[in-house]
Amino acid sequence: MVVEDDSTSREYLRRALEKNGCDVATADCADAAESLLTERGDKWFDTVLTDYSMPGRNGLELLTAIKQKDSCLATIILTGENERSLITQSLRAGAADFLDKPVNIQKLLPALTRAVDTTHRLRHLAETEAAVRSLGRSQKNLINTRAVIVPGGGTATVDVCFHPKQDAGGDFFAQFQPTPERLVCLLTDVSGHDLRAAFVSAYFQGMVRGMKLCATPMPEIFKQFNRFLIEEWNRPGQFRWQGEKVETSVAALSVSLDFTQHTATVLTCGTPAIVHVGADGRAYPVGTAGGAPLGWFENLETEVTTISTTNTGSILCWTDGLEELAEQLDVHPLCAAHLLETARQRGEILPQLHEAKDDVMFASIRLPNNPAVAGFFSPLLLDEYHGAQAEEIDQLEQRWAWHLAQAIPSLTEHLQHDILLATREAVLNAMKHGCTGDAAKRIRFQIGFHPAAEAVKIWIEDPGPGHQFDFAAHEKTAAENILDEHRGLIFMLNLAHAVNFERSGATVILEFHLNHKTHP
Repeated sequence: MVVEDDSTSREYLRRALEKNGCDVATADCADAAESLLTERGDKWFDTVLTDYSMPGRNGLELLTAIKQKDSCLATIILTGENERSLITQSLRAGAADFLDKPVNIQKLLPALTRAVDTTHRLRHLAETEAAVRSLGRSQKNLINTRAVIVPGGGTATVDVCFHPKQDAGGDFFAQFQPTPERLVCLLTDVSGHDLRAAFVSAYFQGMVRGMKLCATPMPEIFKQFNRFLIEEWNRPGQFRWQGEKVETSVAALSVSLDFTQHTATVLTCGTPAIVHVGADGRAYPVGTAGGAPLGWFENLETEVTTISTTNTGSILCWTDGLEELAEQLDVHPLCAAHLLETARQRGEILPQLHEAKDDVMFASIRLPNNPAVAGFFSPLLLDEYHGAQAEEIDQLEQRWAWHLAQAIPSLTEHLQHDILLATREAVLNAMKHGCTGDAAKRIRFQIGFHPAAEAVKIWIEDPGPGHQFDFAAHEKTAAENILDEHRGLIFMLNLAHAVNFERSGATVILEFHLNHKTHP
C-alpha cells in the first residue's frame, strides 16, 4: 500500500512499483489507508509505504493505527529534508525503515524487499506462537483428572497442579483404565520445553495407552520406547553425558493401581521417588529417586516396586521441576507442592514460578477408601536423622520452623514455640535412647498439616525397642522431687494437644491444633 496525499508522487510510486512486479493499492490519507486495511484484510498487504506529512493524521499516527491492526505489518516512512528529526521517533514507534523524499527507486526496492521479508518473518513467528499456545491449551485439556469408580464402590480421583515454563512443553500426566479393576497413571518429563518435547511427550503417551490396552507390561513398554528414542528418534547428539550422545530423553513414572488386590505397582526411570500417604497422613517414599531416563542407554534398567495400599490414602508424584522450585524456596518438595496447591485455591500463582527454569508438575492420586472428612493431612517435610546428630539440633529446629512458617502463615509465635520445643525433646529422646547415639541408626521424621482441621501432626520414629513405664506417675514424682529424668517426655505431654505412642514409645506422634485456646 502506498499512502501519499500528493497525487503526482502517489501515481509515480504506483507505476514504478508495479513495473517491478508489485501489486499496489493507493490511499491519499491515513483514514483512506485504514479503510483499505479493513476492506481487504490486514493480511492482504505485505508492507505499507507512507508519507509522513499528510492532511489530518500524519505517517507516525498511521503507523500506530497499523500496529494496532496487525503488529507484523512492516511500514516504511517517507520523510522530507526538514523532517530528519523524525527518524528516531519513527524507528521507536516500530517503522521498518525510512527513506528521503524525493524517493530514489533504486534505494526503495531493497528497502521494500527487507520490509516484506520482515512482515513474512513476523507473521510466521506469530502463527507459530499461536500454534504453540493452542497446543498448550490442548495439553492442559488432555491432562485429565476424571474420577474413577472402582468395583465394590468408592471413587479414585486425580488432581494435577501444572505450571509449564512455556505454553507447550514436555511435562505431561495421563490416566487411563485398561480394566474396571485397574487404573494406570503416567507422568513424563521430556527434556526441553519446545514443540519437539511436546511431540515426544504426546507420542509416548499414545504408545503407552495403546500397548497397555493390549495388556503389555509397563517395563516392556518403557524398554520399547527407550529403543525407539535411541535407534530412531535421536541422531548424533548436540551434547554428551558421560561420553554418551544424548538429544532427547524422557524421565517417566507409571503407577498401576489394582483396586481388587489393593496394590500399587510403581515403575520409575529418572524421576523423583513417589510418596504414599496413609489415611492417617503418615507418608512413606516408595522406590528410589533418579536413575537413567529413557533414551540414554541401550540396556535400560527399570525399578519396579509394589506396595499394599488397602485402597486408602493417596499417592503423590512430581517432576524434577518441583524439586528445583523447592530449592528456590528452601523447602522440601512436598512443602513446595502444598504451597502450589494453596496458592491455586486462592486463585494465585507463586511469584517464584515466574523465575522457574523448568516445567513444574505435581499430581495427587486419591485412593477410593479415604475417610469421609473434609481434607487430609498433607506432608510438609520428610527427613531422616541419625543418632549422632544431637549437636545439630538447633539447625534442625530452624529447618522445622522455616517449613511451618512457609506452609502455615497463620501459625502464632506462641504455638510455634510449643511445637518446636516438644518436637525438639522428642527428637533428642529418639537420638539418645532409640538410636543410643549411633550414627548408623536412623530416625524417620515427618511434619504434616491438615488445613481443614487446622492441625499439625509430627511423627518421630526410631529403631529402638521403646520403654514401658507409667508416665502419669513419673510426672507426679518428677514434679514433687524436681527430677530431670524424662523431663522431655513431660514437656511433650504438656505442650502437645494430643500425644500418641506406638511400639512402646519408639514412635511418638505429636498433634497440635491452631484453634486450641488452652493447653491440656
